[in-house]
Amino acid sequence: MSSVCRRVSQRKVLSQSPAIVYDIIADIEQYPQFLPWCSRTSIETRQQSGSCTQTHTAPPGEWTETISCLVDFNFGRFAGIPPASLGGALHEEIHHTVWLRPGHRVLSVVLQSQFCERICYDWQISRLPSGETVVELDFEIVLRSVIHAPAWDLFAKSVVSKVTDAFVRRVDDMASLTTPADEKFERAMDANENEAPVPTGHIDPMATMSSMVQPVSEVE
Repeated sequence: MSSVCRRVSQRKVLSQSPAIVYDIIADIEQYPQFLPWCSRTSIETRQQSGSCTQTHTAPPGEWTETISCLVDFNFGRFAGIPPASLGGALHEEIHHTVWLRPGHRVLSVVLQSQFCERICYDWQISRLPSGETVVELDFEIVLRSVIHAPAWDLFAKSVVSKVTDAFVRRVDDMASLTTPADEKFERAMDANENEAPVPTGHIDPMATMSSMVQPVSEVE
């Protein structure tokens, strides 16, 4: 059966610094502490610069590090979808490749999970003139079958909101723990404000979207 692509976007404005927000999103090993659908993470490799991996070619961008990791993921707990709706078990260990641009962007890509051909979390972080931080998540999922699309469409908005809300709560919890190292990082970011801008918006690292037959659904 044909695969189905869905995209959802979320945008949050936070009072905390970009450094704090970025650190929480990029610290994959801490995910089980605040993401109830994630029971375990395991870092396989870390490579400096946005280099290629065995399964992924680095997408366009000024990446400084590439991480290969495993995430023990409970899809049913994540989406709130009964097992019967998906026709199978709702728990699996998923391989992620994550590209990092400190203070600005975290791009995580999954290929070939039980129900999906591809999952992409594209986090982009920027600072407003007011000093507040804008966090944008572009989430894309390519379902293996149109059979799974109705269940996903029913829960899509709540699923992505659940992800962003969990990170926002973590940011709130950790904001009081800001250290001098965070302040030093902030000053480094200020010094780089005149850098050439990095392309924004959704970037497909694999450029393999030709088989997707369903219209994209977006949530503002």
